[in-house]
Amino acid sequence: MVSRPSSPYEQQLSDFRLTYSKAGSITSIVLVLAGFGLDYFSYPERLIEFSLLRLLVALLTLGVFFVLFSPFGRKHVRSLTMLWLLLPQIMIAFMIFETDGAESIYFVGLHLALYAVGIILPISFFEGVGFGALTVGLYVAACALHPDAAEDTSRVVTNSLFILFSAAASAVCTWFNEKARIRLFSLQHEVSEKNASLREINTQLAEVKGQLIQREKMAAIGTLSAGLLHELNNPVNYSLMAIDMGLTCPGVEGDAMLKESLGDAREGMQRIQNIVSDLKTFAYQKPGQDAQRPFLLGNALRSALRLAGYELKGIDVPVELPQDTHVLGDEPAIIGVLINLLSNGPWCRASNVWWCRCATTAPASLPRTWGACSNPSSPRATWVPAWASA
Repeated sequence: MVSRPSSPYEQQLSDFRLTYSKAGSITSIVLVLAGFGLDYFSYPERLIEFSLLRLLVALLTLGVFFVLFSPFGRKHVRSLTMLWLLLPQIMIAFMIFETDGAESIYFVGLHLALYAVGIILPISFFEGVGFGALTVGLYVAACALHPDAAEDTSRVVTNSLFILFSAAASAVCTWFNEKARIRLFSLQHEVSEKNASLREINTQLAEVKGQLIQREKMAAIGTLSAGLLHELNNPVNYSLMAIDMGLTCPGVEGDAMLKESLGDAREGMQRIQNIVSDLKTFAYQKPGQDAQRPFLLGNALRSALRLAGYELKGIDVPVELPQDTHVLGDEPAIIGVLINLLSNGPWCRASNVWWCRCATTAPASLPRTWGACSNPSSPRATWVPAWASA
């Protein structure tokens, strides 16, 4: 009987059996040595002989106990458990043979071992039946070999039946204990799976909660920034009007430095106006059905280029896009996706990915707007859905 765990239940049962076998072997040693008192009061004339026998059985059981800590013991825990269980039974059978045969009081010890095995130890049903049959066989053999066997036949049969009844009761207990262990493991496995599922759900809920909080923050920032951008746009318009009026003055034509300064100021204010316009478009996000509307993809791309201009310093971004390319979608969300793609440009260069591409078309199986980052030395591009990040 070699322990070969082939399933989670068998693995757990092996560990369970190993623990109980260690504890049971120590208990067996204590009970065997405690029998000195029985020998002293029942058969004092055989005290030395039985004491040596008990010491031998205790030492053998102790040896099995130490073997259980080794890899060999873990592998053969079932055989070793049955070995130390049978050692006291063999000892008791020998004592019965050496004393009064069927009249010996030691046969009670056989019952004790049977009940202990059936109630406490995690052995299988067939192991319990085999242990009971061996116990009955040892008792019958001890009584049959005794010199007074012919005179105590009825007593032998009676005691054998009692031992057989105890063995049957022990086997039934073993069967129910085995079923209970299987049920317990099934419940533990189910609870473990439920706990793992709950942990995963809690993690997902925490992520969703964080996303919702972030969306609420972004929505609040968008609402606040929309108002600020509106207020900022007014003085920009006033300044542009003033610069335009200044450029129409007759004295400006005669002063080249003043004209150049006003032109630079006008160009700077126009850049501010474009950035404010881009930010307003990006800030006014309307979730739901209202978000889907036609817009010029070129304008969205140029807005994204302006907003991501700081990250793209020193990087040439050529734009190849047909004029008046109208698309249907969420313009602020698309601008956000394009900003993310463009902001990854420096990372792409650092990672030896030499170019990034955004396209409204992709392979037939990839719908909507998609972005791709790839190395020109590689024949394949990794496509990612731009709309999914929105």
